[in-house]
Amino acid sequence: MKNGISKSRLQEIAETVNSEHAKIEGALREGLARAEEVGKLLTEAKELVKHGGWLQWIADNCKFSERTAQNYMRVAERYPELAKSATVADLTYREAVGLLAEPKHTATVEEAYNASVEFFEYANERLKANDLTPQECFKIQRGAHVLYIGWAEIKVRAEREAGKCLNLLQQV
Repeated sequence: MKNGISKSRLQEIAETVNSEHAKIEGALREGLARAEEVGKLLTEAKELVKHGGWLQWIADNCKFSERTAQNYMRVAERYPELAKSATVADLTYREAVGLLAEPKHTATVEEAYNASVEFFEYANERLKANDLTPQECFKIQRGAHVLYIGWAEIKVRAEREAGKCLNLLQQV
């Protein structure tokens, strides 16, 4: 016993911490499914509201902005695209909205691919130098995956690179 703390208490704390962590991760994943459901309901409401009354209906009935409503509806409409992603189970609502967002500027396929490769290489270098945890590496590399997932020409490459990242994480 060190400073009056028993080993069994430390084990109890570890078990509770891990249990709570699992609940947090589950709640984050559940958030995307709830966002899809809210989006479906908002889409239905928009169809039922008289022409020109949609924005006022949102203002009168929703505790969030028009933009948030649009995001929910986009998640519901394009959920099948998200479901094709190997990492959809790990996506939060905010990540899904980012993934589905219209690009602010257009880039060539080559530019998108090169930028994503740079992200992967950067994350791998930082992981090897012990500057990143495997989870941080995965998050950066998932961001790289998101960067160019919308480009049909390189979608296959994105999945291959994401697979390399997962293999790397399993080796650590």
